[in-house]
Amino acid sequence: MKQRITVDDLNQLTDDQKNCLREWWTPQLSDHFCNGNAETFYVGSLMRKPHTFITYGDDVPHDKEGLLPLLSIGQMIQFLNDDLNAKSKVQNWTLGDIVIDIDTYKADVLCDVLWQKVQYALSE
Repeated sequence: MKQRITVDDLNQLTDDQKNCLREWWTPQLSDHFCNGNAETFYVGSLMRKPHTFITYGDDVPHDKEGLLPLLSIGQMIQFLNDDLNAKSKVQNWTLGDIVIDIDTYKADVLCDVLWQKVQYALSE
């Protein structure tokens, strides 16, 4: 089962959508992300300066400028939650509220279904 989006998924976004996603993202330990060359990395440790981290196998501090998160299923749910709270003040929602026919999808496509909803939210 697909656990997170891919670089190809991120390439479907417009520059404005990418900027929105980057602005929302607060790097956390073990987050997967990619740079402009489509190389993927993992956050190895966090620095005291906000949004600054060191990747696994690297001793050089990085910030999130120019990077994009490869969102996991959980991160997409968190993004949708934050988006709903900010735009409509909805507090108690279910996946069925976002994906009307959620019960018709098999588990192995959940990541792609959530990604479609994230893309839609980023375009609003």
